[in-house]
Amino acid sequence: MAKKATGKKKMAEKRAAAKKTAAKRDPEPAELPPFIFSADLHLQPYAWASHPSLRGDSYFGLNQILQTAKRYGCKLILLGGDIFETRRPTPADVVNFKRFTDDCAENGIRVAAVFGNHDRFVTQDETWLELTPQVIHLHKKTIEHGDMVIYGLDYVSMSELEEELANVPPEANTILTHNRLFAYGNADEGRFSPTWIPEHVTRILTGDYHEYREMLVGSRSVQVVYPGPTYMWRADEPVDKFVTLFSDSGGGYECTFVPLKTRRVEKHDVFTPEDLIMVTGMISNVLPDEELPESMREPLFIVRYDPEIEDAKVKLMMCASDRCHLFLNPVIREYVMLPSAGTETEDGVVPKLSDLLSQVVDPREEPKLHSFILSLLQRDTKTVLAEERMARGIEVG
Repeated sequence: MAKKATGKKKMAEKRAAAKKTAAKRDPEPAELPPFIFSADLHLQPYAWASHPSLRGDSYFGLNQILQTAKRYGCKLILLGGDIFETRRPTPADVVNFKRFTDDCAENGIRVAAVFGNHDRFVTQDETWLELTPQVIHLHKKTIEHGDMVIYGLDYVSMSELEEELANVPPEANTILTHNRLFAYGNADEGRFSPTWIPEHVTRILTGDYHEYREMLVGSRSVQVVYPGPTYMWRADEPVDKFVTLFSDSGGGYECTFVPLKTRRVEKHDVFTPEDLIMVTGMISNVLPDEELPESMREPLFIVRYDPEIEDAKVKLMMCASDRCHLFLNPVIREYVMLPSAGTETEDGVVPKLSDLLSQVVDPREEPKLHSFILSLLQRDTKTVLAEERMARGIEVG
């Protein structure tokens, strides 16, 4: 019996050794680390000239990119332009970017970048990236990540873009750039054609549009990704900020928008006395965010308000005091230009006030603002008459 047990033990040892040998011959394929794509860093000491105490947001956003890359084990960061706010950045901008690239190098993370319209060059032959040799200036070069071959293209004018896209090398299937391909109301809208995208390109990573968005364009469904900026750069931007994480799931790359920690920003409307009570109460109870750098702990409140509410502006400002930063935008009352009462338009239709207003303020996107302005117009006794049959506009600060 003892000999039999010993024989079984030897057989088990042989099988284990065979498994180890097989494992050495056929190793499991190493998992490809994901990479991060970000754009519109707009490095600058502060974003609003009239509010210089709102400082440090861009530098904190830059650090958030690095921390996110480390958290997900990334070994590549792509930057899609407007790294700096201006072509002549401040010493603090350059120092913070240099610190970022040094930290990336220490963690084995490559950084590749193109320039945007804000920071394209100081002169034609000189760029700030020369101070950071760890960064690959990817303009008209390629870099690979798994099956993705990424071609870089600095920002160019729309008149130059078609020719530049035609010169993308055939091995490239992804473009990193800063050109806003679809301008969403910008003067360039309609001038770009999806037919300019080479047949071998299936993905475009770009910036300039200050909202995060993933979309498919053209008959070939080319993936276009805008990550949006890393901090609140304009008051009319979405509050939430992201970087994009690209990971190879085996069946193709998956794009995920990873939220960034930023200064607390809240947007509110004060169109009634009840709104005023609610918003001033919220401001009175706001607390600093101790997890943020000291310069970013005070939140930012952006408030649209009706200037005809008694003492609305004064109450909001007194309430804010040193608790938060406050941007006040009065809704400027203007009258919608209407046809005379009972007068038909050329097509025989008497337009409703709400329909005219909807051409200026979309009730689906701004239901509260639409309702507020409509109530103003309906309760006013004065109606401006004019030949124009369309609303001439309502200015919102």
